[in-house]
Amino acid sequence: MVASVFLSHVVGDLTLGKPELVEFHDAETVEAAIGAIGECSEGAITVWRRREALHQALHQQQQQQKPQSQPAESRVARFVGMLDSLDVVAFVAGAGDHSRALRTPVSEVVIPNSSLLKEVDPATRLIDALEMMIQGVRCLLVRKNVAWKGMSKRFSILYNGKWLKSNDPSAGMIAGSGSSDRPSSLFCHNSNFCCLSREDVIRFLIGRLGALAPLPLFSISALGAISPHYAHIDASSPALESTIKVPQDPGAIAVVETNSDGMPKIIGEISSYKLQKCDYLEAAWAIANFSAGQFVMGFE
Repeated sequence: MVASVFLSHVVGDLTLGKPELVEFHDAETVEAAIGAIGECSEGAITVWRRREALHQALHQQQQQQKPQSQPAESRVARFVGMLDSLDVVAFVAGAGDHSRALRTPVSEVVIPNSSLLKEVDPATRLIDALEMMIQGVRCLLVRKNVAWKGMSKRFSILYNGKWLKSNDPSAGMIAGSGSSDRPSSLFCHNSNFCCLSREDVIRFLIGRLGALAPLPLFSISALGAISPHYAHIDASSPALESTIKVPQDPGAIAVVETNSDGMPKIIGEISSYKLQKCDYLEAAWAIANFSAGQFVMGFE
């Protein structure tokens, strides 16, 4: 039952009802980014370069390379990185001048990381999509309103985290088989895309808890989902230090205090999910002036 969920479903199943991707460009201001982050359900937005900016970059690249070298333009090539509420709050807190910070272009705030997004075919199996996300991919770019032959390959294109090479000419049907960054030749020409996040995958699996039995009956600790190794900051430390120590993925840092027996106790967290719906300017002022413990107690 559990295996059938991951082996029979493809990412195309998850695109049903997903809105078409609306690009947020890096030339927009931080103030515009605040509004976009607050409206999204994933807690972070994808940031893109405009086509004109990419054309200029490609032209410069062609001038530096040999004439026969023609870099291809793709939507993935314009992807810059992802921006969340913690990135914005940390930037505004460090800037000091809030008004000027809000007018700053997002290109000066977002951390470029093209590995966070990957374009995949709608016929890519769910189990392969999960493996990509385990390896660090946060968003899957999927074409909408296209038809593909069959549902999925019999065997996974991934084994122990490594892409499998295949001489099968039909391997291009599924993303990751040597040309994973290019859409399948079975697709009709369509520029409509949607982005699938980890949250989309989790929501899809929650809707199929019955098929995942007996996993839902186990505790999260029994499933090994709790890691004893996590980023943390002492409650007495300045909250601003958390913006330096917070990891990229997941964008969260635990705030801990020491009990009388010497054992650490988590009293809260500073994360993009906690900050998503807050007043960003007030949060920036608080994170610049309060200790980590005071900051999280204000939210709790």
